[in-house]
Amino acid sequence: MASSALSIKFWGVRGSLAAPGPYACRYGGNTSCVEIRLPDGQRLIFDAGSGIRELGHSLSDGGERLKAHIFITHYHWDHIQGFPFFMPAYHQENQLVILGPKNPQRGIEQIMATLMESVFFPVSFHEMGAEIQCQELVAGGDYPFGEAIVQTALMNHPGSALGYSLLCNGLKIVYISDNELVPRTWQGRDEKPFPYEVDQREAVAHFVRGADLLIHDAQYTDEDYEDRVGWGHSSWGETLQLAIENEVKNLAFYHFDPDYSDHLLDQMMTRCWSKVRHSGISLNCFAARENMEIPF
Repeated sequence: MASSALSIKFWGVRGSLAAPGPYACRYGGNTSCVEIRLPDGQRLIFDAGSGIRELGHSLSDGGERLKAHIFITHYHWDHIQGFPFFMPAYHQENQLVILGPKNPQRGIEQIMATLMESVFFPVSFHEMGAEIQCQELVAGGDYPFGEAIVQTALMNHPGSALGYSLLCNGLKIVYISDNELVPRTWQGRDEKPFPYEVDQREAVAHFVRGADLLIHDAQYTDEDYEDRVGWGHSSWGETLQLAIENEVKNLAFYHFDPDYSDHLLDQMMTRCWSKVRHSGISLNCFAARENMEIPF
């Protein structure tokens, strides 16, 4: 049923590996998955980490025929590992389209089929039941979905990854799960050069500029990042600076390190709020939590 509003719900907010322990129960331990429901009733799902399992249960409980698009940023395990447990994929009346970056080694269908080979999983990809189509995307593309447009951009991550920008009814929602923002302090350091050939910071800045909501990789504290340069993830400080410099209205820190406790995430948010207050700008920033829902 169509709604008059666009809404976003977080189903998984961790990166690299799920964090099921009690230390992560408030923010949640599932890996990447975000659901966006459009005003016309369309459902867009971003990444299929372990969080998509709970999303699938909620959709199955509704009892309605499902048609959804699943946008994969890249094919590392924490972004596809939940798909075999996505219950709507097993019902014949449902239609799913899996979209993701073109991979030079194998196509999306082959990647998903490999994930569900018999040595790894008891049901094969082609036995799931739903009508499943796969569509490869390229960076710099515009893809219309009814009244919305999804734009893509290349991110800094090992093996590459896409970021997605959703434009709908004058709103701009940007989803960047895995991206290493090149700190300005590292540029030109001969003693420890940045491992990527191209500095994409300005391209990313253009991509996120003026976003009503930016969901961005914030895997590491500023201190931890110093020992993880080149791993393909950003620090909280660099992510916050990106939002401040580019007139982002709302910033969701996302894709947290699996070892980070709720208490540590609370501490990081306190530091970020203090920095925003001292900057004198109007920016609402928060750490994404499982089951958090944001209406627009």
